[in-house]
Amino acid sequence: MRTVEPGFEALGATLEPVDSYTDANCMRCGACLQGCPTNAGKGTLNVYIHPPWTDGRLELRTGCEVTRILIDEVGVRAQASGVEYIDPAGATTRVDADVVIVAAGTLATPGVLIRSGVPEIADGGPSARAIGRNLGFHPSRLVFGLFDEIQDAHRVYPLTAHCMTHQLDADGGFIVEASTIMDPIAFANAVCDEQGRPLWGPELVDVMREYRRFTGLLVMINDENNGLAWVDGNGVDRYTSDFAQSELERLDAGFEFTRRVFEAAGAKRILATQLFTTHVQGSCRMGSDPARSAVDAQCESHDVARLFVGDGSLVPRTLSVNPSLPIMALALRLADHLDSGAHGYFN
Repeated sequence: MRTVEPGFEALGATLEPVDSYTDANCMRCGACLQGCPTNAGKGTLNVYIHPPWTDGRLELRTGCEVTRILIDEVGVRAQASGVEYIDPAGATTRVDADVVIVAAGTLATPGVLIRSGVPEIADGGPSARAIGRNLGFHPSRLVFGLFDEIQDAHRVYPLTAHCMTHQLDADGGFIVEASTIMDPIAFANAVCDEQGRPLWGPELVDVMREYRRFTGLLVMINDENNGLAWVDGNGVDRYTSDFAQSELERLDAGFEFTRRVFEAAGAKRILATQLFTTHVQGSCRMGSDPARSAVDAQCESHDVARLFVGDGSLVPRTLSVNPSLPIMALALRLADHLDSGAHGYFN
């Protein structure tokens, strides 16, 4: 962070420190993305799943594939009544439930709902058509600067600081994060030359010899949720996107700003990855208007009672930063709603 900070200052931008989701066991070794050796990360697994599991309040059935949500016609509205899944032995098993919460992730949740027949049950209504739409990808590129001094940027948090100067759409619609360098294998697989071509052979070897002298920045744009998650004729999940011109302009502006930061900081060479995505969001957006959303303000399907969504697909529009805390907050909010009994679904 200290190496590139003068570059941000030279461009009139501010670099702010970022808090990490870790506890006292954190060794700050930089292995967060490869697997924490001290289990210090405070993600969903450690905070929400492990404690009730160790207390016997949660039953996990691993190695299973949910094939569909069970939906019954009750009165004038369809209701979820359980799930059907294939267990590790290949047997089909049914589980009955008062409510069903789909939390398969932004990319997989739409497929579960589509394969369960929710669009047909809704008779093609607008809220059912919203399933899988409005998918946001958080398009990103990692940019690497080579310096004379050893950086050892792989030995710190994956994210130590960020620049929010251009966060708003009117200001550019992108943010830049001071990130670690990927591990050597991932770095070698992803790094490209100045023309965007993957490095190979002797040139890649030469770059890898300088591995410890690179430091990295992640540029990430606010996309406009133009993506689509859908299921093909064979029942396989598919994803497509058609970037708007405004999104492409943000990508170019974010990369150019990041390149200028490195130049102002004194980088001897600037390389980058090709375009990739992270933090997918928004494929079953929540909202009060069924014409614009798949679930209501309590995360319940507009079309099927007792059916809830509890993951990143709820986000109405792609956030400009990592959405993990909002996703966890939405999960807690849903849990509080279910625990309150206000819905009347529990005996």
